Amino acid sequence: MRVGVVGVQGDVSEHVDAVTRAIQTFGHTGDAFHVRRREDLARAQALTIPGGESTAISKLLMKLGLFDEIVRRAQEESMPILGTCAGCILLAKEGGPQAETTETHLLGLMDMLPSYAVVSGLSRTASPRSRRCMTCSSASRSSCISERTTSRQ
Repeated sequence: MRVGVVGVQGDVSEHVDAVTRAIQTFGHTGDAFHVRRREDLARAQALTIPGGESTAISKLLMKLGLFDEIVRRAQEESMPILGTCAGCILLAKEGGPQAETTETHLLGLMDMLPSYAVVSGLSRTASPRSRRCMTCSSASRSSCISERTTSRQ
């Protein structure tokens, strides 16, 4: 399997290394590589979008001509995509007021709300603890993990 790692911002090299180790550990053949151009994306059978800052990643994906092609490949070819932290936020269908204010374009591929959207009042079921990331306890609501609105009930 050929797994592309979007290489515009964030822990790109660490994700390439982790995917490479996973492929080897589970006895599969394939490789992981940086995706910075449409030609790189065309070689990928699966995609990882690492963390960083979701607004910056979104704008760079648009500028590099990768945004629409990622959406097309996911919808038409069922290309698997893993998003971590900000990469996961970009997979959301809805981002709430913060995404609108920052003009962050979301890929719209998953039915979920980023945790900052929960805290911003899109969900009446959000607890005050939703302000922290479930994975790393980061107080940075907008740049860490995305979760379903019901996961904190």
